[in-house]
Amino acid sequence: DVDFKIVNGFNGFVSQILPNSGGFLVAGSFTNFENQATGTTIINSIHFLNSLGQTATGMDFRRSATGGITSIAKLASGKFMIGGNLTAFSKRDVGGIARLNANGSLDTTVVSVINPDSEKKPLDGFDTVSTFNGSLGGSITNVFETADHGIIAVGTFSTHSKIDYNYSSRENRRIIYTKVKNIAKLKADGSLDSSFNINNVGFNGFINNAIKLNDGRIVIVGAFSTYNGKSAKNIICIKPDGTIDESFAAGGTDKEILAITYNPTTNKIVLAGGFRQAAGVATTGVVVLNSDGTVDQTFQFGNVQEGIPSYAYSLNNGRVFVQGSFSKYNGIFHDGLLILEPNGEAKQAYNNLGNLSGTVNTLVETTSSLGHPAILLGGFIFSVDGKSVGNIVKIELKN
Repeated sequence: DVDFKIVNGFNGFVSQILPNSGGFLVAGSFTNFENQATGTTIINSIHFLNSLGQTATGMDFRRSATGGITSIAKLASGKFMIGGNLTAFSKRDVGGIARLNANGSLDTTVVSVINPDSEKKPLDGFDTVSTFNGSLGGSITNVFETADHGIIAVGTFSTHSKIDYNYSSRENRRIIYTKVKNIAKLKADGSLDSSFNINNVGFNGFINNAIKLNDGRIVIVGAFSTYNGKSAKNIICIKPDGTIDESFAAGGTDKEILAITYNPTTNKIVLAGGFRQAAGVATTGVVVLNSDGTVDQTFQFGNVQEGIPSYAYSLNNGRVFVQGSFSKYNGIFHDGLLILEPNGEAKQAYNNLGNLSGTVNTLVETTSSLGHPAILLGGFIFSVDGKSVGNIVKIELKN
């Protein structure tokens, strides 16, 4: 869509795009957009675009993030939860996870702290800190809001920590640590919800991504074989109470799952990766699942050559978007980009675009400037059809 006015785009990768107030919140690991960053204009890992792909007003991220943001969730309150490997937001310590106000600023509060020199520095008895008093020791892959307004975080972390301000000063903090690995539920104030599977041993491998289903269950994928000592072949489903959903029928894959996506409208899950078997069904790297984990047999992914799929998504109209390093699909040249019919067929009418150079991390369904269906893609995307896109691009899909 040439009317989506991206010229230089972002100078780093895009992890997630979230529709918001007629525009798009973009999270990732970048320090500039359209060369607009200056000493006073800070663009660090989060930015707000209007519907035409231009910097939008209406949100104020202040000094933004120190470190990357991999996940952002809009809360029922209108505020936002962000997670990643960020260490600070607006120069305030956050430890991988933070809550933002509806305007994008950090949700802060003033607390009383110990003042070792109250006579000379009377103001040191107070400190402005992140209201969400909880950190996770590692990198966060995903954040989700729960039905009771808690937060579930998934990622590569092993401890939860919170600051005890009763025994802290502005310069020195007393931190309380609790062991929690890979997945944790936090209360609205950032404290650990001890009813949700604490002191677990977690995964014996790597987490690549996770989704939240309409009923609140969390499905996690990656390269692992056990979770809490139980067999889990690269995929596991967790109930809202933190226990394993043994009824989830996806029986695992023979190789790593690179990506999982979920369309809450169609209630379809899609897996992508280098696997050749998923839930007992032979495939060449893409499979569509129902919400109970069973395979949707109406979709039959064909043969890809000279590479593997790394991202796939079930669109609202039933078609399936696939992106990866492959060069052919069912023997026909398709350089890393497919839009397949619900049965897996690649009709030429939807597959006449040139090469996508890079990797897709996120997809949002939207409309083009002419009102046609379109998809907004973010990731490590260098060019599409020979045109430089700066890690974000809108592609029109004419019906």
